[in-house]
Amino acid sequence: MPSYSKKKYYNKGGSKKSKKSKKLKKSKRFKKIYTRFEHYNNINNIDDKTLKELNHIYNICFNNNNNISSTMYTNLIRNTKNNDVISFLQYDKKNNIWNLCTPVKYRKKGYAKKIILNTIKKINKFNQYDKNVYLYVDKLKDSYPKLISYYKNLNFKELYSDLPDKSLLVYKNI
Repeated sequence: MPSYSKKKYYNKGGSKKSKKSKKLKKSKRFKKIYTRFEHYNNINNIDDKTLKELNHIYNICFNNNNNISSTMYTNLIRNTKNNDVISFLQYDKKNNIWNLCTPVKYRKKGYAKKIILNTIKKINKFNQYDKNVYLYVDKLKDSYPKLISYYKNLNFKELYSDLPDKSLLVYKNI
């Protein structure tokens, strides 16, 4: 068992912390996760275990008992160590992003941003006609102002929406 001096360390708030507790907190906070991106043209190409996990994450994120769409393209980020799905989204042939979801334990770590930017890059590479990317945000959710702000920080612009309960955003690629 390592020995620690009795010298006390102060955190930014001025309270005392021992050297041992400071080291433990730091190691948990900066844990590196190795990831990989995966792309599927439809869910028929996804193995059963991953599909079950995606449906479970989808149901938790959107509070319903539906399954993910079988006709859309699916992008996901996977933890290479334990094979967990970290984040996923689906988009259709018209470049509309649907069903962006990140489980709670992986939120606020930049994975949603990574998967959105990866999807935009993929759309730019394979779609020669319309390189703009669209997404709808539900106005009825409590998180609506945060989501609009988040997407605007990713260079999405708000457009007029023909749906009264949703906002349409576009990412214009030139």
